[in-house]
Amino acid sequence: MRFKTLAPFVFRMAENSDEIIDHIKLEGSTQIFINAQEIHKSKLYWENPEKFDPERFMPSTSNEIKKNSFLAFGGGMRLCPGRNLAMAELKTLLVLLFSRYNVELADYSAPLKTQCTIANHCEELKVKLTRINN
Repeated sequence: MRFKTLAPFVFRMAENSDEIIDHIKLEGSTQIFINAQEIHKSKLYWENPEKFDPERFMPSTSNEIKKNSFLAFGGGMRLCPGRNLAMAELKTLLVLLFSRYNVELADYSAPLKTQCTIANHCEELKVKLTRINN
């Protein structure tokens, strides 16, 4: 979710005039967008940001995730209300899938084909499923 952000941009509107990073002044009713995909790949927040490394999120590692550096479900008051349900469904799907099948990429050299509109989505990912005999 950090490596390939589902929603690369988060849109907001400033209700009141305010000053943000580097003394940038916003007038009330200013529309802004946050480029979450660039934050997720920023060397300011992530060591080896281009590397797919799920271990960095494990509590047993010494890595500390900096506040507002991971915006997969938005953040603050606008945090996605379906976040917990989505994560529970994802974990359930993965447990069911990997307990019944060996899953591997059909072609390791094939590039990942994605497209970004309002959200990033995978157009093609060929995998090979082999049923596990129980």
